[in-house]
Amino acid sequence: MQRDKLLMGAERELAQLNVMFTTILGLLALLTLNWRLAVLAVIFGGPVQWLLRMLSQEDPDYIKVYLEGLTAPQLRSPE
Repeated sequence: MQRDKLLMGAERELAQLNVMFTTILGLLALLTLNWRLAVLAVIFGGPVQWLLRMLSQEDPDYIKVYLEGLTAPQLRSPE
C-alpha cells in the first residue's frame, strides 16, 4: 500500500500553491510595509490551509476528483 502524498495535511500540489502564494504576499507586505497584504497572507496561511486540510480528511484527492468530475461527460443518460 502506498500512503498519499500530503503536505501540512492537505493535497501536496494545493498546499504548495498556498504556501507559495502566502510567502509572496508576506514578502510583498514586508517590502512595501503594507499591512493589508500582511493580513491577506495571514488569512491564506491560516484559514485557507485549514480548509484544504479539512477537505483532505474527507478524501486525500478531493479537489482532483472534483475537477475531474466537472470535466468528465455523463456516462449514462438521465431518466
